[in-house]
Amino acid sequence: MNEPGNPPIESADRTIRNQRYHLWPPIAILLGAIGAMAAGAWQLEPYTIARVIYVAVCVIVVFCLPILALRMPLLGPVWRLKLGESLQVFGVEPGIWPLERIERIDFGPDPAEDYVEGKLPVPMVQVTLAMRYRVRRRLIVSGPDAARLREWAASKGIVVNDPGGHSFPRNAE
Repeated sequence: MNEPGNPPIESADRTIRNQRYHLWPPIAILLGAIGAMAAGAWQLEPYTIARVIYVAVCVIVVFCLPILALRMPLLGPVWRLKLGESLQVFGVEPGIWPLERIERIDFGPDPAEDYVEGKLPVPMVQVTLAMRYRVRRRLIVSGPDAARLREWAASKGIVVNDPGGHSFPRNAE
């Protein structure tokens, strides 16, 4: 039990999961590179030293390219966030982001919401983490996760931008 004067014990999971991250950009880059390399190998004369060297370089690139593509900040996704005294990010730039690095958190409608046939059982919200140095990380979270993220940000003094009220719990209609 909680004693008087102590803060309440947090029993909810403090992890916010991205409900819609995509790995297609690194896969598209990999397939494009394989296609370009295969076309280049096709143009070389068979059984020459140039073709052997070219194929060896292609094999090395094909094995290294997925690792590099997943590490690129613009291509790799944010898989989840762990809330605490700082923001722990899992995904592209895994690590702990100090609160001073976060400028604001923006909430907006799910971009795919217009294309969904009926009402989703759990509303989805697009979250944009605006960091210093113009770094932006986007993820799609559930409505309850958006509300927890908003409450966490407000308790830490982080600016929250939610003009449409997307991070507030919605009543069933």
